[in-house]
Amino acid sequence: MTKAQKHLPTAFAALTATLALAVGCGATTQSTLRPAPPDAPAPQKETAKSFVERPKSIAAAPEVLAPTTGQPPSNDEAPPQAPHALGRASITARARLPEVTPAPLVEVGAEYRRWTELARLEVGHSHLSHLDISPDERYVLAVSESEGAARVYALETQKLVFTSPIVGYAPYERGDFLFWPASFGDSPPSILVATKDAIALLDPSSGARQTLVQDRGAYHMKWSDDKKILMASLADIPGQTSTLEFFQASEKRRALETILSLTFDERVDGFDLSPDGRRLAVSYYPSDSVEMLDLRDGRLLWRRAGPEFAGAIDISPDGRFVAVGGKHLFLYDAQTGERLGVFEKLLNNIHQVTFSPSGDALAVTAYDGRVRILSTRFKGPTLPKLKILRHQGIANVYEAVFTADGTRLLTGSGDQTIRIWGSPRREGLSR
Repeated sequence: MTKAQKHLPTAFAALTATLALAVGCGATTQSTLRPAPPDAPAPQKETAKSFVERPKSIAAAPEVLAPTTGQPPSNDEAPPQAPHALGRASITARARLPEVTPAPLVEVGAEYRRWTELARLEVGHSHLSHLDISPDERYVLAVSESEGAARVYALETQKLVFTSPIVGYAPYERGDFLFWPASFGDSPPSILVATKDAIALLDPSSGARQTLVQDRGAYHMKWSDDKKILMASLADIPGQTSTLEFFQASEKRRALETILSLTFDERVDGFDLSPDGRRLAVSYYPSDSVEMLDLRDGRLLWRRAGPEFAGAIDISPDGRFVAVGGKHLFLYDAQTGERLGVFEKLLNNIHQVTFSPSGDALAVTAYDGRVRILSTRFKGPTLPKLKILRHQGIANVYEAVFTADGTRLLTGSGDQTIRIWGSPRREGLSR
């Protein structure tokens, strides 16, 4: 995903001044969090016509239980008027945030209505909930929760290059996996492995843990657009709190240096950094609310009610919109928090929302076997549907990743495949 705008000014000193006035600088009040997902069942044997996993039921899945406490704020709720308020977060600065260098904005969108399946990777394992493309777009990283191994494929040929056990990760455990931004001459690049205990680098060619880059664990990770800042969230289930750490990647030492730390009094289900690196969008459970935080000035810009079971969140490449997915999709004005549009025609809940590099479309994955491509250029309250991309049956569709030019989209599903979508006129991919 590419985004474009200038990064935050060097006036980060204003934030440190704010911190001195913050009460407790980390003290929080606890709220009831969404129940943790239950232990996964033992893997089952599959036949060619059945799947190990079933789509998550709106009525029964732990991720979609109705809130048990409080009411979500109204869509026009104003942020607190207390000075230096940062919403539900307490903030501690360890160093100055580096400047973000956004990639150029892709000006022309793809022909989404013409998209079809160009190729697929037959992984052979369900629960394909982790997917990434290497910075040079030569490789695809796929991790199945049922297998607990990192698989690296060649993007153009769909051939399996390496399969490596993931040290410190057992099947169905919480964790996340991304390519390291710089390859250091390695081919393919090293892989960041986040577990509840630590973040480490994995060499996919040998399966060896190269370096312990952080002794703080994480359940979800996300890079800034220029791959300089890594955001990593961790939910303390027993303590009913969440943390979000910001790290700067050190290419020479293959290390992650902590530069910012946020603690929340409510579970953080989704987060994204704006193209200029100044603002942070966050979604919460159980309130199903959405906040936009100004990291430079250390203040809450706006808070709005999100869709029921709000989780997935993404900021558009031009910084204009915020998309939040749950039972439905809500699209907000990133500056004001005004809700601009919705999309409700889903058969099950949303797993991920991802803007195209041109910002003219949204890829929405759901637990109903479908990926919907929605237009962000609309006049009415409902986002227009440009295309539906279907995996087999109703197996959950998890991750969706655009290539840098926006001409292809990769999606991972419980049908044991990763599929590559794009215009049929594109050459160079074999089925």
